[in-house]
Amino acid sequence: MVYDYVPFILLLMALFVTTGGICIKGDLRATPLMNCAILSTGFLLASFMGTTGAAMLLIRLLLQTNSQRKYTTHTVLFFIAMVANCGGILTPLGDPPLFLLFQKGTPFDWFLGLAPEWLTTGLLMLLVYFVMDSIFYKREAHERLKADEAEQEEITVTGLINLRSWWDITDGKWMDEARLDGDKYAMVGKQLAGTLGVKAGDIIEVKGAKGNEELKIVGVFESGDEEENCIFTTLSAAQRLSGAEGRYKKAEVSAITSPDDELAQKAAKNPDLLSGDEYDLWYCTAYVSSICFQIQEAIPEASARAVRQIADSEGKILEKTELLMALITLMSLIGATLGISNLVTSSVMERSFELALMKAVGAKNGQITRLVMTEIILTSIAGAAAGYFIGYAFAQIIGQTVFSSAIEMSGMVAFLVTVLVIAVTLVGSIPAMRMILRLRPSEVLHGGH
Repeated sequence: MVYDYVPFILLLMALFVTTGGICIKGDLRATPLMNCAILSTGFLLASFMGTTGAAMLLIRLLLQTNSQRKYTTHTVLFFIAMVANCGGILTPLGDPPLFLLFQKGTPFDWFLGLAPEWLTTGLLMLLVYFVMDSIFYKREAHERLKADEAEQEEITVTGLINLRSWWDITDGKWMDEARLDGDKYAMVGKQLAGTLGVKAGDIIEVKGAKGNEELKIVGVFESGDEEENCIFTTLSAAQRLSGAEGRYKKAEVSAITSPDDELAQKAAKNPDLLSGDEYDLWYCTAYVSSICFQIQEAIPEASARAVRQIADSEGKILEKTELLMALITLMSLIGATLGISNLVTSSVMERSFELALMKAVGAKNGQITRLVMTEIILTSIAGAAAGYFIGYAFAQIIGQTVFSSAIEMSGMVAFLVTVLVIAVTLVGSIPAMRMILRLRPSEVLHGGH
């Protein structure tokens, strides 16, 4: 049961965490055809990124697209049925129960044989939904349909969240300038918020060179660096406070770029050395160097510099550190398993007379095993709690000593610690449980083993 349950939960958790961190935003025109397009996209993705993943990925877009309409209950229900249930049958990744079948020996490509049923179900559900949504669409008030048409927003990924994606929002939410009513909003670093005693929703007064501004705190963030003592506000508010309307000193641009190759490296040294064909290819490709070059063309006074090298170096260091920590964790788990195995086996050997006596008076193997395992698991949970709080204390000491900052523990850490402790305990107890099953009362009670 453990070998089936743990991978099942880990798969669910991985899909939920991964896709929950991807935010697709937009406000499309909520016509029946557009809703069918969103549903069919989710239906297709569900088999390859899981029903949980596809639902997490597209539900925000669906709700935002239909935010101006009144009759939307049927849309959400069909989304649950198609994306979160029926769509994920083509691969074991589509749905955790199918993953269990795969674990039991079902071939990976066997699920592709369900494609006719999958396609038929999807088309029938889309047809039924289109008819229903068309009926409800005609019942919508004219004002709502006009608002839906007027308030369209393209699917874009912009804003502070993409320039500071590593921030952890501890209170409130991200500041989205595209959807704020006005510009008197701000995000405050966690340390500064603690010093000022403010939280999300509070109003703070910021003094500038050209006057004061009252800004509403949208969110409080944790970055792990000096930015936690800063206030981030909208561009227009910052320009008014500094008396520099229409001007800015530095602009940060986040872009998805193509990996550098020999052409990009050659152009980075001197674009004038490129041939005509090479220049056209380099100029029209999203290389970091070509993006910087075009920014300087558009703004001659600007100096465009790439910070990718710093990010790459930091990323490589982090990857190596994460790998090292993973190896240390793995070795610790193996050591803990062996230690528990020896400890539990020794305990069973010491209690062999007691356990044999229990068998002699009629106790079954299952009853004795459950009794011993209950004792072991309760002890392991107590040890997990003690280890968690001791580790938390050491983390605070290290955080204050090395980073001059407190380290906030996530509730997920406590959950993972508990799961890992129970899993290690169960695996380490297997030899002892086998010893209990093979224990013969007649041999033990008469002095033999």
